[in-house]
Amino acid sequence: MAESFGLMFENGGSDSRVILDSEYTRLNTIYSGTYAPNGANNIAQVNFPSPITTQEQPFVFIRPNAADGVIGMLPVIYGAPGNWTGFGVGWYNKYSVLPAGKWFAAGFGASPISDYGMRLLLPVENTIFDSGMPSAHFVRSTNTWRYTGYDYDPQGLTRSYFVAPFYLEEGEYVLVNNMYMPLIQSSVVSSRSLYLTWDYPGKQLIAVTVGTTGPIYLGIPVMIGKQSN
Repeated sequence: MAESFGLMFENGGSDSRVILDSEYTRLNTIYSGTYAPNGANNIAQVNFPSPITTQEQPFVFIRPNAADGVIGMLPVIYGAPGNWTGFGVGWYNKYSVLPAGKWFAAGFGASPISDYGMRLLLPVENTIFDSGMPSAHFVRSTNTWRYTGYDYDPQGLTRSYFVAPFYLEEGEYVLVNNMYMPLIQSSVVSSRSLYLTWDYPGKQLIAVTVGTTGPIYLGIPVMIGKQSN
């Protein structure tokens, strides 16, 4: 919330969230579209219309299509700081549903795209709000993973399994940025791989960690977001 002068728009609900403030940028949708298998190994590859030039990764949200089975949700962000070019979503194995659905990428700040409406600029003339850009916001999160056991893959690595209740309301998307980072083991210099699938009929996420040892706790938060005009 700004402590000087300018414009502030506050949510009328009991939480009194600041929706728009003239002193601070907000999360805006940069690009959006659909994804479907189009690459090697049935990966759904998406190229942004032009690179996103922020130093930090854009927030990528996906909404998988409903399916009668386990949906693959194995993401990767393409590019590097200052040149983020797209993302991909893969499947877990031949038994999981191929990745397909809708997506949007969001970042802080705005582009001057509207011919009519309202626009806010910082003193250095950076655009922080344009009424033609849909905003994005987080609506809820969960971190209620339950450990269900382990087994071994063909290479002898330990696969640990976790489940968490999961569903998406109308218009909701799940953030994938934190779903593809390696998990650092605390006791040794090593890392675990993380794989995410959505058991759609069972209304739960299934997380699989693969490494030399098996954890019994998973601290990855699941973040849910929406777009609004």
